[in-house]
Amino acid sequence: MPTADTLIQRDGGGHQQPAAGQVWVIQARSGTTFNVGFDKEFVKKHLFVDPDPIASAHALGVKAAKIAGNINLYGNLAGPAQQALPPVLDASVLRFLKLKKLVLSRVSQGSCATCNQKESVHQTCTVCNHKHKKIWEAGLCAEGPKGGTLCTCTTWAPATRKHAGCAGFVDGHYDQHRNALGLPNPFAGPGGACTGDNTVVLMNEIDLQDFKDAVVGAIQAQGVWNDFQRKEGLELNFGVGTSATIKSVDSLDDFNGRAKGKGIKVDAKRNGGTYIIYHYRDMIA
Repeated sequence: MPTADTLIQRDGGGHQQPAAGQVWVIQARSGTTFNVGFDKEFVKKHLFVDPDPIASAHALGVKAAKIAGNINLYGNLAGPAQQALPPVLDASVLRFLKLKKLVLSRVSQGSCATCNQKESVHQTCTVCNHKHKKIWEAGLCAEGPKGGTLCTCTTWAPATRKHAGCAGFVDGHYDQHRNALGLPNPFAGPGGACTGDNTVVLMNEIDLQDFKDAVVGAIQAQGVWNDFQRKEGLELNFGVGTSATIKSVDSLDDFNGRAKGKGIKVDAKRNGGTYIIYHYRDMIA
């Protein structure tokens, strides 16, 4: 029986990297069909696909060791996030490691070379007042004014008096690793804000048709939608154990001891004939 992870596009290397503007034609069992778009940053952050099946215990160990190494490399700015491999490796352990790598890659900010403060709290743009953080790209503020085009800010002022005069930054561990491999940061750009915890929908745990029914039902429950209208708090209820929260400081026991959820609450908007899910609000307990 197909599961919801079959909806996720993968790049040539097998990584979860959905294309911009990805839209799914979703038909419920009732026959109702909607065009549903999930914002690409939302997909990368909140729709989690489990690691591919591992052919042997040896292959699983090699994969787990590689991911644990990346976890230790990215770490937190306060110090390395050491991740020892559990004595018994299985698919559930591999899932935890991949989830922790995901959340650490988003929280691993750059730091000031002078005072070691994190980017997101250190400086603000003197033109548009946006904070200097991971979405700052190539000398320009890539966020831009709300609802407008990208600005060309290059002048930055200290965000707090305590750090007056600090101007030098070094890339975060994750960015350095990607740069060394000649790869882009998939979490850069608008929507890639840093966070120390993350809630994901476990797409492999959800029957494909149940996923479609839940999405269609959540849209219908909101009644009439006008074009370009935004609605908050749609409940995507996929069933017990289909969503989970991972924190950058989690151990395996921490993660396993935290209750799983039945789904997530989201915000959506209608754009022409497409309903776009773009913001996560909360997990449904």
